[in-house]
Amino acid sequence: MDIQKGTRTCEIDNRGRRGRMVEKLVEIVPQRKTVWAIESDTMGMSKMLSNSRFIFKLEKISDHTTKVVNETHYKPANAIAKVMNWLLMKRMISKAQDQILRNIRLLTEKNIG
Repeated sequence: MDIQKGTRTCEIDNRGRRGRMVEKLVEIVPQRKTVWAIESDTMGMSKMLSNSRFIFKLEKISDHTTKVVNETHYKPANAIAKVMNWLLMKRMISKAQDQILRNIRLLTEKNIG
């Protein structure tokens, strides 16, 4: 991630189909929240979704515990995307969110332990 540019590149693996997504930091509240928007991608997400936002909220529980909440907001960009959203996008995004949260947990536990 390049903080100076406010962008990050995410590597994606969707059931063996690999790609990249470049996201731009559009909002930051230090130690509370970051909001990212898709700038470009190699898997067609930016063509299917409009006004997409990936939000990470942090809630301090104690000196050593922080709750991380990951939200995704978007609108299907066209009629085909609406059908795809209903059939599989919601489930796919939910699985991706779960994996992201697992990865964050593993990284933080590794750095603490």
